[in-house]
Amino acid sequence: PVIWGGTHVILCPEESIKIADIVCIGEGEFAILELARRMSRGEAIDDIPNIWVRNGENIIRNPLSELISDLDRLPFRDYTSPDKYHIQDSRIVRGDPMINDPIFQIITSRGCPYHCSYCYNSTLRKLYEGKGKYFRTRSVDNVIEELRLARETFKNLKRVKFDDEVFNFDKKWFLEFMEKYKKEIGLPFECFTEPKLVTRERLSRMKEAGLS
Repeated sequence: PVIWGGTHVILCPEESIKIADIVCIGEGEFAILELARRMSRGEAIDDIPNIWVRNGENIIRNPLSELISDLDRLPFRDYTSPDKYHIQDSRIVRGDPMINDPIFQIITSRGCPYHCSYCYNSTLRKLYEGKGKYFRTRSVDNVIEELRLARETFKNLKRVKFDDEVFNFDKKWFLEFMEKYKKEIGLPFECFTEPKLVTRERLSRMKEAGLS
């Protein structure tokens, strides 16, 4: 079966389910885990929240589940399992090719604190209305621990890229993180921010911690 997920699928599920056999219309961690469990046991998969299933012309549209409120519950991305394969340009390579990358990409939050009408986040925010808090942040210690692990496993690591929609939003979190990042990680980093957050104090703290 062909399974699709991601932002395009969430925003255009009716279009996507015409091509894929199964689509994930929300956060996928627990939905895909349940889907894999049931498929491995030969059980029915037609009532899993966040999952749509196409059976010929019949489409089963299950509802969205609650948003994951505690992001620290989620395991870090896996780069080292021996049963991973990368397929590109008609070649199959064992292992995750990102393990050799000099840049480690990480996201410390989900959603966005702002309401911009031109952005896909405005559509997702409406979609998840009543399903929990839209903008959520991982704890500082959780993020630092993933970065520590990256330093151990990425042998060519030279830089960190924070891919959050807006990185340094909450001031208390920001100040704690900059202090621990400078002390415990210390690598050059880049991030996305928002004009109203660009102050001398914030940029000075970030530059001291490694912003380049």
